[in-house]
Amino acid sequence: MLVSAGCGKKAADNTIQETKATVSTETKSVAAKELTKTGLVTFEYTDAAGTTYTLEGKAVASETGDATIDVTDAEGNKVTFTGRAKTVDGKLSVSDIAVKDAGTLVKADGSKIEVTTGSTVADASESTEGESNSDIAASDDVKQEVETAQKEESVIEAAREEVTKSEENANDTNNDTVIADNGSNSENINPAPVPNEPKQDVQETPTEPSYEEPKQDTPAAPSEPDVTPVTPEPEKPAPVETPTEAPTEAPTEAPTEKATHMETKYIYYLDMKGNLYNTDSITYLAYEDGTPVNETIYKLSDKAYPDSEDQDKFIIYWMFSDKPLYVNDETLKYYCPENVNISDYPGNITLSPGYL
Repeated sequence: MLVSAGCGKKAADNTIQETKATVSTETKSVAAKELTKTGLVTFEYTDAAGTTYTLEGKAVASETGDATIDVTDAEGNKVTFTGRAKTVDGKLSVSDIAVKDAGTLVKADGSKIEVTTGSTVADASESTEGESNSDIAASDDVKQEVETAQKEESVIEAAREEVTKSEENANDTNNDTVIADNGSNSENINPAPVPNEPKQDVQETPTEPSYEEPKQDTPAAPSEPDVTPVTPEPEKPAPVETPTEAPTEAPTEAPTEKATHMETKYIYYLDMKGNLYNTDSITYLAYEDGTPVNETIYKLSDKAYPDSEDQDKFIIYWMFSDKPLYVNDETLKYYCPENVNISDYPGNITLSPGYL
């Protein structure tokens, strides 16, 4: 009975370990990253002369509520503001805004906005998509940065939820295991006197030590040990099987330690003149070398082909090339399929029209 109780405890321990193992190392690594909140915000800034301007910039809020707002004009000039962020109904807002890094911003009409410390800055609210009347509006590149950051934040948030659920399940399993142990212990207390009786039965039959003497009376056995050393039994442990197990375990742990970041791959579409026609991107969880942890498929943009600008040329494919290619048997090897496996193409991807 006592032995069976011990086995019961081992089974419970195994259940707990399996529950804890449900969260992968990659997920825990992602969940441990800081969860920021990124978005485009719009606010009013009043310069020293009393003129008020509407600015749009990228806001990044930390988990402690500290926020920075970067406002960049079309020429690349940037000024930075700081403030306190909060989220209401999923919308980001920033208050107590002050100028951190002063500078000069240039509007689309060429006029300048002097941003200086100590100026009056109103609270910022999240920008409404498609409605921007700002004197300085966020560029497409900044919007792309915000979109990429939001994807990474959603991955971190999902990883944290998965870890939390796993911990809750583990706690529930631990509670169930304690109850099971108490039950098995209570069952062991009642039959406690039973093992005493078999002990007395064993003591009444002390014939077991007498069996050791017959073994001594038959000395013919020593001839057998002389034969056994001749057999290659000591050679059995010689095949070193245990070292082969060690290396097989090591590589299984190594890849999980490399998955440490979110990777963004950009896809550049060129026109018939080699100019940038369209830009797209895909973000995924990756190992240190940029390889996706899971299979990641990018589907080609459904945007129409660029104008060939030549009525005798008809664009029929996208090709893996930095210049337009005439489609024939030789160039078909550069054909880009509709679905692209990201792991097959290191670095960013450049596509050009394939024409007939």
